[in-house]
Amino acid sequence: MKKFQDKSASLPVQKLKTQCTNCEKALEAVFHAVFAEKKVLDRTLIAYFRTNKQLGSRDRQLISEGIYAVFRHLGIVIKLLNPDEQKILLKEGRIIRHDSLGKMIYCALLLSNCRFAAMDMWLKTEHAPRINHADSIENQGNAILNFFKITKKLTDDDFIPSLLCEKFSPSVDAKKYMELIHRRPPMWLRIQGDKQQICDEFEANQLNYTEHPLLENAICLYQPKVNLRTLETFRNGLFEVQDAASQLIGKVCAPQKNYRVLDLCAGAGGKTLQLASMMQRKGTVIACDIREYKLQELKLRARRAGFPNIQTKNYDGKELKKNYKMNFDLVLVDAPCSCSGVWRRNPDGIFTFNTDELAEITAIQSKLLDYAAEGVRHEGYLVYATCSVFAEENENIVNDFLKRHEEYRIVKFENPLKKGEICENGMFQCDMNILDSDSMFVAKLQRK
Repeated sequence: MKKFQDKSASLPVQKLKTQCTNCEKALEAVFHAVFAEKKVLDRTLIAYFRTNKQLGSRDRQLISEGIYAVFRHLGIVIKLLNPDEQKILLKEGRIIRHDSLGKMIYCALLLSNCRFAAMDMWLKTEHAPRINHADSIENQGNAILNFFKITKKLTDDDFIPSLLCEKFSPSVDAKKYMELIHRRPPMWLRIQGDKQQICDEFEANQLNYTEHPLLENAICLYQPKVNLRTLETFRNGLFEVQDAASQLIGKVCAPQKNYRVLDLCAGAGGKTLQLASMMQRKGTVIACDIREYKLQELKLRARRAGFPNIQTKNYDGKELKKNYKMNFDLVLVDAPCSCSGVWRRNPDGIFTFNTDELAEITAIQSKLLDYAAEGVRHEGYLVYATCSVFAEENENIVNDFLKRHEEYRIVKFENPLKKGEICENGMFQCDMNILDSDSMFVAKLQRK
């Protein structure tokens, strides 16, 4: 894996101090947006950079790395505040002692093994906390707290609140989830063109990558900040960014080239493009979503890669139109969910998700699955997927659906990551530790 590189390592002291100030201001603004205004971290940071155009690439690198590190390790660095300050931060997004901001960023970057020259400006001392990155994240965190003379030891609840762990599917390893949630995930790509041409360009640009042994079109790229638009193979649509766990969904769908497919909650179309590619650009894939801007992005991606078999349609989240009923060989429902399986990429979700919202989310999931079921032909397939690790959104939704719909049955399928192993219950949970990826759930059903 390519080592982290600090773009500002050669800057003079005064510039480094300015970087620190800019990073503290950004973190304070992001805290308020996320915790007080209930905005999501990634969009908040994009908006912040758009508003503060005076920030150069070096500043943006420190701010981006620092803020994501803080949220990824918030369960640890929030202990640098006293209990009352912690409550105010999580409820109101306010920091009482501004000198805490620099310490939080410093410690979070240290835990992320990112060493910036600016970090010395925050500590203001020759002494620094020492941690062993080969040790458990709990021990690393305790070492930092000991350095700052905070005697209370960390518990599992500081990393993943017990209210969330209680909702995990039995197939999810909560301990491994807790450990991996603090690590930056790699970038996964899916090949839909000439693999050799792609690999040649990666090597020419000194991009460190590996091919997955079982997912034949999956490539893991270890430079998550690389600008893909500089690569000709990307501009020509020879590959797409798609997490490895997401690629498993298409493998379970296994569409034939003459299929008529409905992707009911397509979003920006990562799985739509995968299905269209697996169908050898034959048949038809109709991608639907309630968000028009997502469909516009999909249209651009499909046009770039030259897919003739993709159509897009707006969908209002209600019952299917008459001409869609019993009209598809395959209907995919990649349902809106808690996104608990992608909190590794969006670490703010761990601290902002309210389990009370699950009842509303699962009601939507059940309705969407009922509506989608109407579109499947006799002996056609219905595939349900989420990026969640909660049983309420996964196994429970499928089992309840089967009780309501006697015309459907579970379909056994081969474990997409273990040849010869059969998923007897027609369901599969890809945990993040299996692929160094997101966590995804998928179930396959067939109309009788």
